[in-house]
Amino acid sequence: ELKMHIYAEEEWPAVKRSTLCSQKIQMAQKSLPIVFDYKGMMPDTRPGKKKTDRAEIYTSRIQTEIENPPSGRLTKGKARKDRSRYFYFLVDDCSLERYNHDEKAPDIIFDATVLNGGDHLPADEAGIGFLLVLTLAFSGALALLLMFKLLRTIGGEVHVAIIVVIAACACNAASSLCELIHRSVFAANGVGSYSMDALSSHFEALSDSMVALILLSIGGGW
Repeated sequence: ELKMHIYAEEEWPAVKRSTLCSQKIQMAQKSLPIVFDYKGMMPDTRPGKKKTDRAEIYTSRIQTEIENPPSGRLTKGKARKDRSRYFYFLVDDCSLERYNHDEKAPDIIFDATVLNGGDHLPADEAGIGFLLVLTLAFSGALALLLMFKLLRTIGGEVHVAIIVVIAACACNAASSLCELIHRSVFAANGVGSYSMDALSSHFEALSDSMVALILLSIGGGW
């Protein structure tokens, strides 16, 4: 009776309060049986096993879609709101409440992949990509405009604040670009690019420090 049950966040507190498996599964949005296929005898790579040990391997694959908002109404007849929410996945065997076969329970190794509309980006980050594009365009345009004015004044007096502002805008644009690259990679593989994410944070810190330097200098009477 091994199954995977999916719960919405509205029912999750009641699921945690329930003590019996038979009570928990009644609140599940979906109940999917896990059917194993025999793959054959393969080397046993579990800790404590010898290199010559072999074990029977069974595999299973489950693929399903989750509705958001979930089906069904909340308590007191309230409708579910269309918003981003958490879902919880449990693999259980309710027959263990009736029969003791712990010694027969095999080791299970699994990988879980949850997609949002075909990619790995969560729903609560919707719109961040557009905001990053706007930041990139605005900061890049401002940096180019100030650079153009700076080049026109070569040979004359140039205030050092102009150079600092250009550098701050360039760092802010670079931060947005690196974060966009990281998000694109994350949407494809669910991991992202650590280098791009780290560079984004680095450029953002540089931009913030330059702006803070200018504000502190102006406040100090510069």
